[in-house]
Amino acid sequence: MSKKNVPFENEAYPAAQLNEDGLTKLRALEDELRNETGSDVVLIAYEDHRDQL
Repeated sequence: MSKKNVPFENEAYPAAQLNEDGLTKLRALEDELRNETGSDVVLIAYEDHRDQL
């Protein structure tokens, strides 16, 4: 993932590096939630690094 694709950057919560299967699952859940709610839902995956600061 390039820097321009990261919408939010924080040392405690860097963007998670998901493989293709993980991205597929994340997108499928977004689609499911959109269909259920009628809202444009975007899910973002971060890694928790708070204990490393």
